[in-house]
Amino acid sequence: MVGIQDELRRYPRLPGEHRAQVRRVNPQGLEAFLKTSDVGPGGCALISGGHIGIGASLEMVLNLGGRFVEAEGRVVYERRRLDGTFEVGVAFTSLTPPGPQVIDSMVLQRAAGHGHGHGAKASP
Repeated sequence: MVGIQDELRRYPRLPGEHRAQVRRVNPQGLEAFLKTSDVGPGGCALISGGHIGIGASLEMVLNLGGRFVEAEGRVVYERRRLDGTFEVGVAFTSLTPPGPQVIDSMVLQRAAGHGHGHGAKASP
């Protein structure tokens, strides 16, 4: 079943659990290590123990398979999950090189059938 968020997206998202260092810069206050549930050229979804705030500006460092990507983004939605945590949708407003290339490479690998979501390693 396709969700409304999926229908509204302009960019593909790849399921995958990646570590993210997140700092809320507007309003200030939050600094945490979170995980993603998906990532793509236009943004990511973070899993958080609490609200971050729709419209909040974030600075992030994403660990995408050992490649570190610096990003800035804005929270566009928050959704409570069954386990009580929150899925926080972030639209990227800036990606520092080589961020766009790293993410595009992940998308292309997945499209070619070489990617494995959730951080799994490819078989030899």
